[in-house]
Amino acid sequence: MKMKLLERNLWGDTDTWRGRKNNHKVEIETPFRETDENFGKYSFRIQKPYGSIVNSYKENLYFDSFNECYDFCLKWINENK
Repeated sequence: MKMKLLERNLWGDTDTWRGRKNNHKVEIETPFRETDENFGKYSFRIQKPYGSIVNSYKENLYFDSFNECYDFCLKWINENK
């Protein structure tokens, strides 16, 4: 899965990457402001092909690096085809 870095989301104060795999849409984001309580942590949002959404806010999962979050998303998509 290739991830494309988008522009900074000034409304949400995050840097966001987007990608697709097996008709799942994936967004990985991290806050860019040092004053944010989740600064340096990565969160995900996965939209399933039929529209329902799984995200790290509901699951209370945050990752320390982009690669950890990316690997988790790939694993989740492969297990939940």
